[in-house]
Parts: sequence; structure tokens; C-alpha cells
Amino acid sequence: MDYINRTGDRYDLIFADPPYAYGMTGDIPSRIFMKGLLIQPGILIIEHTKNLDFPGDQIYRLAASREFGATHVSFFTHPKSEES
Repeated sequence: MDYINRTGDRYDLIFADPPYAYGMTGDIPSRIFMKGLLIQPGILIIEHTKNLDFPGDQIYRLAASREFGATHVSFFTHPKSEES
């Protein structure tokens, strides 16, 4: 979170693999999208424990999730535009 809070860089691919016990994993998508760190059409990938669900949000879209045993991987994109 420190890096997210201090950087102004922008990326087309962001991969986050926080410790499973990290209590702020659910906040990662909101912070990245609110700061504009992911360019369009970029992808944010977060590896996390299976008991973490990401709530819906207007600033990002949960595009897909995959399960690998106790590990889940979630893929986030920018929300689709009204014209799409």
C-alpha cells in the first residue's frame, strides 16, 4: 500500500501478491483505480486466499477469477464504457 500511495507511475499490467493474512488486500483494486495507476486497457491481477470476495465497484470491473486449490487469482479491468 505504501508504494500505491506514493507512486505516480502508470502501468498496463499490475500484479499484486500480498500475504494471505494482509487485511487490506480487498482495498487494493479501489486504490489502484482511484489513483489512475492502471492505464486502459490494462489488467490488474491479484493473488489472494479463497475466502476473500471483492465487492462490486463503479471504478473497476472484476473480469474473471480462477481457483487453484486454496489460491484464487482475480483479474480486474476498467469498467466498460457506456458506448460498448
